[in-house]
Amino acid sequence: MNRWATFLIVAFIAAVLLALTGCAPRDDTDPPNSRSGMGLRTDALTGCQYLTYGTVYGAAITPRMDRDGKQVCK
Repeated sequence: MNRWATFLIVAFIAAVLLALTGCAPRDDTDPPNSRSGMGLRTDALTGCQYLTYGTVYGAAITPRMDRDGKQVCK
């Protein structure tokens, strides 16, 4: 097998592994060894944080609350 064929096979396997494991960056909503499935968004104007879940159809958003029941804003 020539070098280009080997390179293409390795690149394809790497792309499949990235797609399967998720290449999205981790955030502090994630447990130590997995992904939570939620996204963390921060409002640029207020600095308040929101949790998102789902896709365009059936998506959800909710304010992120601290242990005292107040919204997390930085």
